[in-house]
Amino acid sequence: MPEATLNAEGFTRWNTGPVGEFAPDDTAYLRGLVQDATARYAIDPARVYVAGHSNGGGMAYHLACAANDLFAGVGALSATNDTLPQACPDGRPVNLLALHGDQDDQHVFETTPDHIGVDDTLRAYTSHLGCAEPPTTEAGLDFEGVVAGPETEILTWTGCRDGVTVQRWRLFGVGHIPIMTPAGSERLVGALLEMRRSSQP
Repeated sequence: MPEATLNAEGFTRWNTGPVGEFAPDDTAYLRGLVQDATARYAIDPARVYVAGHSNGGGMAYHLACAANDLFAGVGALSATNDTLPQACPDGRPVNLLALHGDQDDQHVFETTPDHIGVDDTLRAYTSHLGCAEPPTTEAGLDFEGVVAGPETEILTWTGCRDGVTVQRWRLFGVGHIPIMTPAGSERLVGALLEMRRSSQP
């Protein structure tokens, strides 16, 4: 599990913006970790994944663009992003799973005048990739341990360019830090591991 660096305020933060004297090149750092692991172990290059929470989720979104030659899929938890594949170096689409509580008060679920929400982010992504509409829906899933009863709804888009898939997990009544049940964690990891990297060069 890679560690980000401390910023001037003493918080551990990934740099998803320009690189500078006080802004490390975290894309190069994480790319180097994957390359080192691949050299040491028998790793299938078509099944390399990254997942993160909050700022880490933002870094996962960033890597889906800045390192889209490397990752098969990303899991972005409690994070939002508005970068579309066409803005990335070669436009290669990456499988995406976005998990978000709709009561998140740090990265709010809904779109506001100064913030693009989860659904609008994903609709822009799936529209650009030509994914089939409507997505399939699974509802009434009990995957979070703090909110009583079933709270999770999963939308899945298939038929996207180069065979990628996109999932949106909405956790009703859940805030910024979901506490997943064993069943929820197993389903989440399983969904990531089903993703494969596009064969597009």
